[in-house]
Amino acid sequence: MAKQLRYLLVTHIPFARNASGDVVLDSLWARDLDGIAQSGWKVRVCAPELESESAIRTWGPSAATLSKNGLIEFSGFPPISRRVDFWKWPKIRSVLAREVEAADLVHTSNLFEPYVGLSYAHDLAVSKGKKTVFVIAEDFNDMLEWEFVRLGGSQREIARRQGHVDALAERAKRSASTASLTFLHTPAAVARYRLSTRNGIAIRQPGHETDDVIPAETFEGKCGAIESGVPLEIVAACRHKHLKGLDLLIRSIAILKRRGVPVRVQLFGSGEQNTDLKSLAARLQVDDRVLFPGSLPPGRAVPFLTEGTNARAAIQSCVREPASSLL
Repeated sequence: MAKQLRYLLVTHIPFARNASGDVVLDSLWARDLDGIAQSGWKVRVCAPELESESAIRTWGPSAATLSKNGLIEFSGFPPISRRVDFWKWPKIRSVLAREVEAADLVHTSNLFEPYVGLSYAHDLAVSKGKKTVFVIAEDFNDMLEWEFVRLGGSQREIARRQGHVDALAERAKRSASTASLTFLHTPAAVARYRLSTRNGIAIRQPGHETDDVIPAETFEGKCGAIESGVPLEIVAACRHKHLKGLDLLIRSIAILKRRGVPVRVQLFGSGEQNTDLKSLAARLQVDDRVLFPGSLPPGRAVPFLTEGTNARAAIQSCVREPASSLL
């Protein structure tokens, strides 16, 4: 019988254990991990372990619970939340060294402060001749330049922050240049890092290329209809969270109403802002033009938005969307 290979995934995404010892973590992240586990690897996740499940903050719709006896094992290290937590790094490195030693393949990704030091796991695996996977999962340069660099209070501070982003980019290039395999998840990441990779693969997702979403002739037909003055039907499908900018979209609908433009938008999805968004629509007196039909089944967003509605346009109003995807 063939040996089951040991897959170590080192990440900054935290988890916690409940009273039964089961693991609690973000539901979208849990789904990603399950996909890796189903491929036949013996998966072990090394990540910050929080003291209680109540401390888990999700970016997806909810948290998920994975059985302690499931396919995925978890190894925790002390979480880092402040610069003064530097004293925790010897313990973290000790955990990483132990886990890397036991693994056949080590998977890491582009990291952010305060967890850039987790790149130690990749470097250690390379030095030991182990197989490594490195993932650049988003256009973090653009993301940080928009929400971090530009908000510096002075030119000196902006330059300091830009230097910080440049250092993260150089760290990503170093990992890509030594990894056995590097996955680049957006066109921007491909353009920025492809020449730095030792062995690189570009990951294409629905929405990265225009023709993946809508044929050119259909697009031209929708544009023509809009220009002819027919009522404008808009759809958006995403989590109802602040970073998605749906409040900006609702305010835009109110402006168009005041200008006499016939327009209606359907906001598919759900999330923590759902109630506030409905209240905003009512307060701006556009609740008859802003509809909330609920969530779409996983994997059905693009087919539904392109074929299942009479919409003339699908909009992403995100404050930022580094991964170029509708989530």
